[in-house]
Amino acid sequence: MRVFPFSEHSGFLGRLLGNLVLLRQNLMPVVIHATDRQRYYEALRGHERDFRAFYTECIEHSLENTRRFIDA
Repeated sequence: MRVFPFSEHSGFLGRLLGNLVLLRQNLMPVVIHATDRQRYYEALRGHERDFRAFYTECIEHSLENTRRFIDA
């Protein structure tokens, strides 16, 4: 995100591209909820491992929500 060339909508486009990569690998897209927005920004500003941990947690939550939806 630090080198993203657009001043507007950079976060939206970054998340969209991240989900495109996941979908091309036949994985579920990640939903970052509004309640996690501050943690998302902090993870972006922090070390890469912090962002990976946050993103992995979001992937796990998305998979868990999908499982609950299918089970219902």
